[in-house]
Amino acid sequence: METLYSIIKDPVVLISLLVLIMFKLFSPKSINSWYGYRTPRSMKNSRTWHFAQKYSANKGLQLMIITLIIQFIFYSVLSDKSNIHLLTLCVWLPLIGLLIFKTERKLKQLKNTE
Repeated sequence: METLYSIIKDPVVLISLLVLIMFKLFSPKSINSWYGYRTPRSMKNSRTWHFAQKYSANKGLQLMIITLIIQFIFYSVLSDKSNIHLLTLCVWLPLIGLLIFKTERKLKQLKNTE
């Protein structure tokens, strides 16, 4: 119970997860400069835009669930809680990089199939 309280008390991963769920449910319908998965490749046309929004939301949810599980493990296993935020960030940032890499690779494959 203390582990769940610790995660809820510092909910960076939970908030990220909720944002991704919102992007999945309410993805941007048209190319815009405000929100969504915005890279030059994703904004080339409507087809790549819609694909990037769907793909990045799905993969992002998977990666955030993994991060949440890892954060839960950190809180359960480590006795010194002071560095858990830093450790979680060290897991989270490379996973965000992986998300961008995978999405861009899929967009490149999509372009090559045209």
